[in-house]
Amino acid sequence: MASSRTIEITVQNDTGVELSLTKDEVGPGKWLNEPNKNIGIGRSDRWKAGNKEWAWIGVAGKVTYQGGNAEFTIKFDHPIGWGKTTVDDNATGEYDSKQENVNLQQHHATCTIMFYRPTQTAE
Repeated sequence: MASSRTIEITVQNDTGVELSLTKDEVGPGKWLNEPNKNIGIGRSDRWKAGNKEWAWIGVAGKVTYQGGNAEFTIKFDHPIGWGKTTVDDNATGEYDSKQENVNLQQHHATCTIMFYRPTQTAE
């Protein structure tokens, strides 16, 4: 039986440095498609997690990458019932992050997280 509550996140690397996976935790729930160990410059990775069969709780987890002396994190919580699905992303150092294509309040939640280096304008 397939998971009835899934979350699929695409990670886009527009940082100018390769991102290396340092931690991938999921629980409650399980990985349906695990994060790749590396995301090359200008590349993306798509991973998916879901609740365990017959479990009436959702799925939550945290994925962390390193690159360019910075840390990039994504935390997600996709509960069953009336709870609100959340995805929080963060980049340290000279990098930033933003969410696009957000469709979280569904049985199959999806979004894209873009990690990037903001352009600086001359004053």
